[in-house]
Amino acid sequence: MNSINLIESDKINLLIDGLTEKGWATVDDFLPLEIANSLRKELNDEFEKGEFDKAGIGRRGVDWQLRPEIRSDYVKWLQPNQLTEFQQLYWTQIDNFKQAINQELYLSLNNFESHFAIYPPKSFYKKHLDHHQTAQRRFISCILYFNQDWKKEDGGELRIYAQDDNEDNKNKAQTDILPIFNRFVCMRSELIWHEVLPSEKRNRMSITGWLRREI
Repeated sequence: MNSINLIESDKINLLIDGLTEKGWATVDDFLPLEIANSLRKELNDEFEKGEFDKAGIGRRGVDWQLRPEIRSDYVKWLQPNQLTEFQQLYWTQIDNFKQAINQELYLSLNNFESHFAIYPPKSFYKKHLDHHQTAQRRFISCILYFNQDWKKEDGGELRIYAQDDNEDNKNKAQTDILPIFNRFVCMRSELIWHEVLPSEKRNRMSITGWLRREI
């Protein structure tokens, strides 16, 4: 396979509308099935080979630190100049999405970074923003899930918190999103507080990335 269909216009519209109206959005069946299945296999194979590292918080090489009381997942960063065929196809799909965002929201995004992520059972990521205070370059967070036959009882929801100036409401969840296979979630990195709830008995797998504006 050496090509990929563009994201359907109705899915782009749903994502753009959600980002505009509430700061986040989600659509299902984001990638053609062959690509989603192949990326899932690559993630699983790399994890079984021990290619993942414990995830930390802060910027890599600057203020990065391990904080297992905040975050307990494992990641493998993807290198843009060493992408596999199916990783490149995902990059192409994200680039299509980026162009639509720039056209509609005037964000001037020009870069993308991403990693595979896996949450073993009972792993979590406490409430946080994806925006580094000392280097505010992440604008849109993008997550694609690879969890087949995932059910509510498996846990691992992405919990999104309401944007509210009322201090009494700031810790109220707006919605919980189940991380089902080929579901795509995007959010404004500097606005949307969110957390990853612990899964129960299964590994929770995704590819997580950020559309950025490099100065």
